[in-house]
Parts: sequence; C-alpha cells; structure tokens
Amino acid sequence: MATRTGPHSVHRHCRVFKASIDGQQHVLQRLQKLVEETKEFKQARAANQLITLPTGDGMALVFFTHPLAAVHCAVDLARELKAAPQIRLRMGVHTGPVLRFADINRNFNVSGGGDKYGSACNGLRRAGHILLSRNVADVLLQLSEWKVS
Repeated sequence: MATRTGPHSVHRHCRVFKASIDGQQHVLQRLQKLVEETKEFKQARAANQLITLPTGDGMALVFFTHPLAAVHCAVDLARELKAAPQIRLRMGVHTGPVLRFADINRNFNVSGGGDKYGSACNGLRRAGHILLSRNVADVLLQLSEWKVS
C-alpha cells in the first residue's frame, strides 16, 4: 500500500456501494442505520480510516483499512438485508489507488482510477447481489477462507 502524509495522501481503497432505492427517504435512512451497525464500518470510522460519500440514492464507502474491509462490510450488510426485503440494494466492491483530498466544502473526498472504476461498474450490479471487481476477486482467490462456488 502506498502511503504519503498530508492532505493529499495516496492509499488503496474499496468502494462498497452505490444503491438505487427509488427515492424512498425512510428506506435510505434504514439502510444508513444498517450500514453504520456493521463491524467494519464501526472499526474504520473509529480509526478515522473511512470516507462516506452520499450519492443521492445511496452511498459510497471508502475504506483505508485492511484490503477486505469493504468485502466484509458488504457481506454483513447483505445478511442484515435479508430481514429487510423492502431495501433492494445493489453493492459493488473495488480496490484501487485514490487521492484523498478536501473538497470545496472542506469534506474529505476521493479521486483517481480506483474511484472511477467503482463508478463505471455501478450499472452492472443487480439488486441483492455483490459485484466484485477483478482486483478484489484476485485477492479473495488467494485467501483460504474464500472459495469459488
């Protein structure tokens, strides 16, 4: 992982979701609560290693912790969503280099190839599925806890 100190730090990232929820505000609020209750979200936020980005109809989570944080968060969330069928969520996970910076509102944001790839694959997911980029799949295949089914 490449690291540099200062406001423009290069890191690896995982973009977790952009959800389409048909503009239902109460459903989006429920989703936000479920996401905030996941173990990976809590740990990354406590360590100041997470950027949350609203997308209007969902969110993107950018983890700067271990490489599988986004995958574990997505899997945990998918389990919780089985009890909430009204939330038809599409999730995608990617890892790649990004530049972390403060935007015009002085909020943290990200830019770079990792971010652009995450946005580009947004339309390829289906509700109820977790789409993994090739980068993430390659990492998972090297770990014994993950198996191809």
